[in-house]
Amino acid sequence: MRNVKTKAISGAAAMLLAGATALGAATSAQAAGIGGVTSCGANGGKQEAGALIGALVGGVIGNKVGGSKPAMETVVGAGVGAAAGSAIGCQMQHKREQFFFNYRYST
Repeated sequence: MRNVKTKAISGAAAMLLAGATALGAATSAQAAGIGGVTSCGANGGKQEAGALIGALVGGVIGNKVGGSKPAMETVVGAGVGAAAGSAIGCQMQHKREQFFFNYRYST
């Protein structure tokens, strides 16, 4: 029982650390103007929220699916989830910006 609690606590700590690292990296890369998953040309906060949510979900999945090294799988899952969530959030920002642009100039 004690081993299960220790494993759960270490997995949660790894997810939290990976999520914070991913969010911090996305924010600093966006400020530096680095393109790709870490930067979005559209205004809004959906990319950062997507990265954070993706990191949390990816960390949970990595922890549950992971085999012999759950902490490493948690961090990898959080990184992949953050990248996917960031990309999805950026797409949402672009769609929202395009919608408001079309609305503004169509009326």
